Amino acid sequence: MGDQLDNSQNTVGRYTLLERLAVGGMAEIFLACERGVHDFERLVVIKKMLPHLAGEEQFIQMFLQEARICARINHQNVVQIIELGEEDDAPYMAMEYVHGSTLRELLVATDKRRFHMPHGVAIQMMTQAMAGAHAVHKLVDSSGKPYNLIHRDISPHNLMVTPEGHVKLLDFGIVKAEGGERTRTGVLKGKLSYMSPEQCQQQHLDSRSDIYALGICTWELLAGEKLFSGKSELQIMQTIVTGKIRHLGRVRHDIPKEIQDVVMKSLELDREKRFETADEMRRALVTAAQNNGIVLSNDTTQDFIRDMLGDKHRARREFVSTALDKTLVTAARTASTEGGYTETATRVTQMGGAAVMGGLVVTAGGTVLGIAIIALIFAFIVNGGEVDKVRDPVADAYTDHIVPTGEPVEIRFAPTVPPDILMSELDPFRRYLEVNLQTPIVFSVGESYAATAEAVSSGDVEFASLPPAMTMMTVKKHPEIELLAVKLLDGSVGTDGVLLISERSTAATALEMKGTRICYPDPNSTTGYVLPRVYLRSQGLNPDDDFIQIEPLGNHLEVIKGIVEGRCDIGGVYRGALDEADDKGIPAARTRMLAMTGRTPHDAIAAGRKSTPEQRAKLLQALLAFDPMKEFGVEALGEMEKLSGWQRPDQKAYDRLTAAIDEEQAVRASKAKAGADGEATD
Repeated sequence: MGDQLDNSQNTVGRYTLLERLAVGGMAEIFLACERGVHDFERLVVIKKMLPHLAGEEQFIQMFLQEARICARINHQNVVQIIELGEEDDAPYMAMEYVHGSTLRELLVATDKRRFHMPHGVAIQMMTQAMAGAHAVHKLVDSSGKPYNLIHRDISPHNLMVTPEGHVKLLDFGIVKAEGGERTRTGVLKGKLSYMSPEQCQQQHLDSRSDIYALGICTWELLAGEKLFSGKSELQIMQTIVTGKIRHLGRVRHDIPKEIQDVVMKSLELDREKRFETADEMRRALVTAAQNNGIVLSNDTTQDFIRDMLGDKHRARREFVSTALDKTLVTAARTASTEGGYTETATRVTQMGGAAVMGGLVVTAGGTVLGIAIIALIFAFIVNGGEVDKVRDPVADAYTDHIVPTGEPVEIRFAPTVPPDILMSELDPFRRYLEVNLQTPIVFSVGESYAATAEAVSSGDVEFASLPPAMTMMTVKKHPEIELLAVKLLDGSVGTDGVLLISERSTAATALEMKGTRICYPDPNSTTGYVLPRVYLRSQGLNPDDDFIQIEPLGNHLEVIKGIVEGRCDIGGVYRGALDEADDKGIPAARTRMLAMTGRTPHDAIAAGRKSTPEQRAKLLQALLAFDPMKEFGVEALGEMEKLSGWQRPDQKAYDRLTAAIDEEQAVRASKAKAGADGEATD
């Protein structure tokens, strides 16, 4: 849920702030209203730089540059920047508010109804997206010099469609000028399933990278399914960079060949074979539709959107109208000490938070991903046909339940991320378990990975959530420990380990890092310790003797921070930690990926001897049944954890780690023996 604003902070310029929707490393995002004479009013989105960065020239220039460039894009298919202003020496942007849904929502609604999107509707919407992209690509400065902008994150999530069938391109958080500096050196930026081959390989980009993304979106709208998916990010990337993609005609036989050819041309592995511009692609698609008797009708598109999302759109519009009546500033005349009058702003009710629909994300730069998707954030309660107040289903779910009585069951989590973040993001899940198990549930965080494993194996707690290496070592040492289920994070069953170095480093191989300072999150971390050390040994290095050892930093975010701040030069983390660092204001752009070290399952829930068979059976059932969309209306729970479900352990996935863990344990045993022999000699 958004943060309620007090009267001292509820205006920015001429805009009244209604609710803070999100906060990032550089800026905070508000829903606001502009009011003027003759009952003029309109909803806007305000992006305001965080106060503590207002004196940092580097951040100010980044913020202003983004605003200046985006404000120049004036096109009906691109979300508009209304104003760039300054309040209390801090810059802010006012942006267009758009009522509607993302194309992703429309795809989901269509799939749930078991419909196929009509060819004409899909093409009519995507040609608008292409027109918006072309407006971004062809943008010039005041002297007529091209900016050569590349969006880099075109996807159904960032294409908004209104009830009238108008499509708008959103999210300019990672847009960059061709040949300009990367947002994060050596690290991919954007949604992996919508990246071009050259983007996956971190090559020089031009506008044809966006054309590839437009091709993916068009393919998916016509096919009614995702083009790129896989069990791991690495698998998806390999499919993209090898060009082994499914031909549209083999998925939907009823699509005319001429249209298939246009889509597949945009998806050519060699960008020289793609369309030169988004406008060329748009024209080719329109011509192909006309040649095959497909009518591109805005009326037909409106009708289809109304059939799929009409009830949702009407409810949102009604709610916004009601909320405005309740929440906009009420001018209350109050007698002042001098006998005059002052204007007092009064908030009547509270509006929903950014996480309700999962459609609003803020990058480390404070940039909104889907800045107009705030139309999706409003959830409501209807009592007798009356809209009561806005609520955030995630925050509010189960808050009114009666806490069961009896002895609480404790689940202890390894400190893979900072404990306060872990507990905050998982608390709705804890309440879900409490309701479904009808038992008081306590979540806690161990002091270390090993301490967490010891707690469940010794019987201090009933259950524990353990990283994969720690899981395997614990089960090997204590066979009575039972693995119940493995986390699914953002739909993935595992994560990739990476070695990071500073962006300032010129090293191209691990051998070139010999003699530098190495840091780890925890000596029992899989992606942060075991896999990096195994990888370094495979490169002919001794992780202990060839590097200066730094004390374990506790979690993956601290490793990234340590590299950024220069406390260490190389470190191992799981790949998702890079995005988490961005969300927490740690500038991961100052790191570079040196190597991928391997893939592991996510953390697993283990049952110890303190738990009873009945408790294990009930918890397993609740874990496997957990569906964040069903429970909270979001695809994944938490901005950092992104918990999307649980599944039974795949032993094969753990078997693949056995050799690496055995190797590391053998090295530890050898070192311990050498140390003992040395002491005996002394």
